[in-house]
Amino acid sequence: MGLMLEMGRGSSLSPAPEQTTSSIFLLPQTLLETVSCHECSEPMKQVWRLGDATQKVNTNGVISFLVAVSQYTPAPFPLGDNRRLISPFWGDVDTRKGGTVLYRESIDPVLLERATKDVRRAFLNHQRFSASWIFIATWDRVAFFGAEGDFRNKVNNFQAVLVTNGRHSFAIFNYNQIVWTTGTASGGTEDGLGGTPAQGGFNAGDGVRFSIIPGSRTNDILNLTFTSNVARDGQWMFQTDEASVEAGGCNTKGTNCKHKYSLKKHHGVIGIDL
Repeated sequence: MGLMLEMGRGSSLSPAPEQTTSSIFLLPQTLLETVSCHECSEPMKQVWRLGDATQKVNTNGVISFLVAVSQYTPAPFPLGDNRRLISPFWGDVDTRKGGTVLYRESIDPVLLERATKDVRRAFLNHQRFSASWIFIATWDRVAFFGAEGDFRNKVNNFQAVLVTNGRHSFAIFNYNQIVWTTGTASGGTEDGLGGTPAQGGFNAGDGVRFSIIPGSRTNDILNLTFTSNVARDGQWMFQTDEASVEAGGCNTKGTNCKHKYSLKKHHGVIGIDL
């Protein structure tokens, strides 16, 4: 798995197109439920609730807040209409062709220690940070929309991790394998390239504030497993709390930080204020 955290036991998004009814269960301090699918009739979303705010893990590679983001072709940031989102890889994923979307929250000491070390390594002014909660969403060996024949074996593997100690919060994007960029519904070719490629980054939802990972919406998004903002190929890290928010590695001597932004908590849930 390399940089990626262990998926372990958790919840998954079903690829069955007919499953659009709610399936509600209680987790510590959270409530998850299935909501209806997007225009491709594929169940796209699970909702994580904390208080009166919602977080949605989408098949399309997006974790969204406030409103659902079911669009499978990535629109260029900035986006309005309250489309507040964090996205490691917003693209036309189709788990009916292959793969699974898994997510879970955890207070497992092993996972918390791993996340703690990652944060301390990337942010030199957080050497006392000790993670107390972690949320992991993994797009495991997922295929693209329109994949047929041998191209169904052309799969991506990536992960978004949200971690906090109750005061400071971080988002970690881990990329294990990126070999396709586009589904055929997004203008891509039969081998998952061309058209409108995937996009990674953050969007505040106000049509103004945003931050994108270099290479987004171009074929260079294929290089995610070989690039980083924390000097670890395949890993991108961002601080997402309201106190002092910046890209990972910005506190390292000699690092050139061009993409600073601000993220804030909204009703107790990590939100975006770029």
